Amino acid sequence: MYTKIQKWGNSHAVRLPKAILEKTEIRENDEVEIKLQDGNLLLIPVNQPVKRCSNGVCSGTG
Repeated sequence: MYTKIQKWGNSHAVRLPKAILEKTEIRENDEVEIKLQDGNLLLIPVNQPVKRCSNGVCSGTG
C-alpha cells in the first residue's frame, strides 16, 4: 500500500488508510509514538488496552 506525504499547515502529514486503522485498531485522536529504526519510520500505539484471549474468548477493550 502506498500513500504520499502532504503539506498540512506548517507541517507535513501522512494519511493512514481506513483498512490500516481497522487492522491496528488505531482511532482518531489516539496517541502514537514515532520511531526511526533501521531507516524506517514506525508508528507505535501508546497505552492501547491489551486484549487477552483464552479458548476463543477475549476480554479487554480496544
